[in-house]
Parts: sequence; C-alpha cells; structure tokens
Amino acid sequence: MKISFGIQARGDLFKTEKNKIVLIGAHLTGPTAIWFNSLIEEKSTDLANYAQFLELFKKNFSDPSQEIRDRGEIRRCKHGPRSVANYAAEFRTSARISGFDQAALIDQFLRGLNDNVMNFLMMNDMPTKLEDTIALAVKVDNRLSNRRMLRSAPGYYNSSFQRPITKAIPVQSTMHDDLPPGEPMEIDALVTKQRPHLSQEEKDRRRALGLIMYCGNQGHIAIRCPNKTQSGKVHTQ
Repeated sequence: MKISFGIQARGDLFKTEKNKIVLIGAHLTGPTAIWFNSLIEEKSTDLANYAQFLELFKKNFSDPSQEIRDRGEIRRCKHGPRSVANYAAEFRTSARISGFDQAALIDQFLRGLNDNVMNFLMMNDMPTKLEDTIALAVKVDNRLSNRRMLRSAPGYYNSSFQRPITKAIPVQSTMHDDLPPGEPMEIDALVTKQRPHLSQEEKDRRRALGLIMYCGNQGHIAIRCPNKTQSGKVHTQ
C-alpha cells in the first residue's frame, strides 16, 4: 500500500503501532473501510500489531494472482542488447516484488544474461548474494565492451597471421618416347633435345668424303669431336 511507504518515510510522526494502523484506516474507503470498522468493533488484536495488520489486510484484499504476475515479470527480464548495468536496474525492481530468496534471484539473474557475459562468469567462483553477482557481471560486461572498442579503433591489427602459401610451379618434362630407334641425342645437364635426322644420302656423302658422321667436319677423329663435349653435352645412340 502507498500509505505504508508514507509511514516509513515519516517514522518520526508515527512512532506507535496504533498510530500507523489508524492512519491507514482513515484512508480506507468502500469494502476496505467496512472491514476496518468491523475490526474496531470486534476489538481485534490485529489492531495492536502493525505488521500483523498489514498481513491480514493483504490476505483479504490483495489480488491472488498478483504474485504470479510479479514472478512472471522477473522471468521475462532479459539482458538483451543493453548493458548489464541497465539490465540489473530493471531486475532489481522486479526482484523486490518477486518473493524470491537470494538463491532464486541469483539463478534468475544469470538465466537472463547474454551468453558472452555468462561464459566469462562461469570461470569465476560465483557469489552467494545478488548484489555481488551483479557487480561481477557488470565488471565482465565493461571489459568486453572495452575490448570491442579497442578492436574497432584505427590502427588495431590482429597479431595472428597466416603465412602466404607458395604454389609449386610444375616443371614440364620433355618426353622422348617418340624418337626413332637408334637416333642420336644431345643430352645437356639442363636440356635434352633431339639432333637432326640424317638422310641416307647425307650419310653416304660423309663416308665418301671422310667426314665425321656426328658433326660433318674433318680434321679430327670421332672420339675427340668438340661438339660432343661442349656445354656439358654428351652423345648417345
């Protein structure tokens, strides 16, 4: 009741239990006023104890489904895209009227947190009081927020890197499976190439003139032909 808040705020004016109850009774109307007058007529002992009177009043006139709605409200309270501090402010309001104890409040608060904050909280020893749990969650959320700001700042770079992948350049080999049988070849240390094919007429000419069959020159013997040894080349049949 709103009147009870006024009594708490001005406790110096309402020091006795009776004064507090009389003030409430003076503001009651309709069915509640009739009920209060019946207590006076009956000289009920409930009029001598303020806390007991409030409990009796709630039992008779409070909405029986209000407690269910209050608990539903705190269960719907979620962290979402806002900060943990803003989430906690709304959660505290719902917690006051939920009727939950500390353990239930902590459990419900953690259920409403986003996963990124919850994952870091699980690495710590969890407090046993709601306010300590909220303070820890706010601390984690602030650090995550600072990290996001750092990553978005100009000049930020990720220290991890990938080495460039060097593709192997395929080396095309020269196949000589199609060479005629017995055809001589020049085999170089780097390149192997086919020598020109000699016609039968050219072969006969070189024999008739005493020329070297390999190079077509004269003045030396075949085994010492300079064309066989230059540039690392050798002759094969």
